[in-house]
Amino acid sequence: KFEIIGCFRQIFDVIIFFFNRSILHSRSKNIAYVFDVKVRATGMGICIAISRIGAACGTFLLPILTDMGGSQLAMLVCALVLFIGSMICLVWAPETSPKFIKKNEILENEVTE
Repeated sequence: KFEIIGCFRQIFDVIIFFFNRSILHSRSKNIAYVFDVKVRATGMGICIAISRIGAACGTFLLPILTDMGGSQLAMLVCALVLFIGSMICLVWAPETSPKFIKKNEILENEVTE
């Protein structure tokens, strides 16, 4: 019985490893397209620094929140932070789809000519 559980655990660990790697790589590729080529490296560095500060704050605050109100409060605060972040991105993040970029370049060329 324990050998079967250990086998499933190893398969699960391998799947989670590849899933996490794909998330990390796709995150940095998506952020890069938000910034202009001239400031792309600086923008990426700032985004990564802010994400590390957020991770440190979350690591510090999670035990405090679970002591104050249990796991329900911790999940509520996490959901609230994610919702606020998504609303900020919805309002201020630029559109990066190729169709939009090409259309925008055509409009900019018409205005400058």
